[in-house]
Amino acid sequence: MDSIGICYGMTGDNLPSPPDVVALYKKYFIEKIRIYSPNPEVQNALQLQDLKVAVGVRNEDIPNIAANQTAADKWVSTNISPYNDSGIQYVVVGNEVIGSNLGKYVAPAMANLRNSLNSVKLVAIRVTTSVYTGVLSMSSPPSQGTFSPSVVDDMTAIVSFLNNLPPENPQHVIMVNVHPYFAYAADPEHISLEYALFTATSPVVRDGNLDYYNLFDAMVDAFYAALEKIGGASIEV
Repeated sequence: MDSIGICYGMTGDNLPSPPDVVALYKKYFIEKIRIYSPNPEVQNALQLQDLKVAVGVRNEDIPNIAANQTAADKWVSTNISPYNDSGIQYVVVGNEVIGSNLGKYVAPAMANLRNSLNSVKLVAIRVTTSVYTGVLSMSSPPSQGTFSPSVVDDMTAIVSFLNNLPPENPQHVIMVNVHPYFAYAADPEHISLEYALFTATSPVVRDGNLDYYNLFDAMVDAFYAALEKIGGASIEV
């Protein structure tokens, strides 16, 4: 079984301190943590904690990083290099940017950050982005998963960048925010609550020789199918 990770959001009041949050992760054997933007206090608390960390690039910073290698170098030197012992595995370029007017900047920003990481010998850190399943124009049955025409160019640029990385860079991945409940809430007439909540006891969707008991698996496979259609068959979700 793969390890569990939890996103660490900080848009609230009376939040516990970062060291207390890290202690909570450790107490409950949560091995992966994602922060949506750099945070020195959090990243210092993560030093030498043996957690696997994903650090996000703020959406608003993407265009500048995409346009300027020096800006990418500065972002890495400020937000990644000082925290070599914090378990950083991923730099995540934006959150759900694809589908917005910033989407065209994601692939070039990923490329510049990859160059920056390589230049300071942080080759093992993966560069990716996080998208949401709303970028699919078709998702059922999963094998028919297809990206919306408005995002195909941006997604193809990301896939092309990942496919052309040199062998010394690690496995290529794209992160996806998968929300079965939102799909159910938007269409309860055709999506059962059991299918959305992992409680169905018999297959709800049959797609070729595959049976789907829960919407989460179906949504993930639809994303894989969409990636395959634009040349991303080797990319891990």
